[in-house]
Amino acid sequence: MITGIEWLSDSKLKDLDFADDIALLDVSLNGMQDLTSKVEDAAKLVGLHVNAEKTKMMIMGTLPYGNITVSGSTVETVNDDVKDELKAVLNTCVFS
Repeated sequence: MITGIEWLSDSKLKDLDFADDIALLDVSLNGMQDLTSKVEDAAKLVGLHVNAEKTKMMIMGTLPYGNITVSGSTVETVNDDVKDELKAVLNTCVFS
């Protein structure tokens, strides 16, 4: 499965990194679960784990709502207040 969002004509953007946080990006719930599982697997290889309680999911646009899991726990979907804050941050980014 090819994951990520359309970035350039020949590539996909899968994640944004912020200090010790990572934002995974995809256009489908299945793709999001796939990316999340890959991050979990990579973390385990170096003795780390993804904290399910600190993991959040935000759905923007018309994607149908659903759930993804981390370590067997359902990830919380964040509310509109958090979406507005993130949209403001993303709107200040310039991608070229």
